Amino acid sequence: MKGETKSRLYAVEGSTAVPAVEPEPRQAEEVFADMTDEAKREGEPPTPPRSRKAKTYAPLADPILDEMVRNADEDRWLASRFAPKPLRRQLTALYAFNIEVASVADKVREPRLGEIRLQWWRDSVGSIFQGGPVPDHPVTRALAELRNQADLPLKVFDELLTARVSDLSHAPFETWADVDNYIDATEGGLMGLAAFLCQPEAAASTQRASALQAAARAWGYVNLLRALPAWTAQQRTFFPRALRANIVQGSDPVEIDDAGLAMAAHAALDRAAGAQKNLERFASALGKELFPGVGYVALTPMYMREQSQRELGQIRKPVSLLQRQLKLVGAAAAGHI
Repeated sequence: MKGETKSRLYAVEGSTAVPAVEPEPRQAEEVFADMTDEAKREGEPPTPPRSRKAKTYAPLADPILDEMVRNADEDRWLASRFAPKPLRRQLTALYAFNIEVASVADKVREPRLGEIRLQWWRDSVGSIFQGGPVPDHPVTRALAELRNQADLPLKVFDELLTARVSDLSHAPFETWADVDNYIDATEGGLMGLAAFLCQPEAAASTQRASALQAAARAWGYVNLLRALPAWTAQQRTFFPRALRANIVQGSDPVEIDDAGLAMAAHAALDRAAGAQKNLERFASALGKELFPGVGYVALTPMYMREQSQRELGQIRKPVSLLQRQLKLVGAAAAGHI
């Protein structure tokens, strides 16, 4: 999604072996130890949730993709630290793919060029799922390895790529329902795939599906708002046509004045709040096994408060890395989002 992704293409030589399976998920204290260096970047010493000494773990076998995800999608990267190494590697491959396709619109000047890039990814994913040739790209090689390990549904990848075509338009959405569908296919699709990797044997349930959809929509709307300055600078908007027309009394410009922008942002924040309330109803369906893949949504309320303060002109500084780390450690220790 916009604002989340500022990726680069990386060159990797050779391949790496899948690390040995760790039998148990990582505990909050262990992850906290790995986060110490990041906390120090904020200039604040961390306080472990418990006094016992935490174990440390070696980095992923593919540090280049790991660093790519860390730089471009830090919140998902942080949550994935709670996974055992094999699952972490799988999540890294999935998130690296998302970074590449979500950043296509930021890399091209013409929509047609973006469509060509997205079609390349569609063809590449299709070839991987059909057992065909794997393009020589670090992310496609990681996806091929992931496909060999997990029976992920190709349909979700197709829907995600189709939705990303909307990123190439300056004003892609007609109604809020269209925005919901976009978030469901992008954030929701990615979250569903990550949840499957965390717990592939889990039976599908209406409650779990509702929880994932609500979590994705709350996260999606608040991150669209966080990316609003970048969208506006590029003369693009995710606000639906119906809302913009109402704000400017019937006309339909992509650009609206500051007052109109504030009204539109407030409407989007209301939708994030509504989705967050729905998540609270179904959150029990997202057990601790899913935390490495969906735990980052525990940060949604913090970002919602940040956006509310921004509306009131009270924002002083963004949510810090240390605040996010502590929130995730606390949520993981409690065993729920």
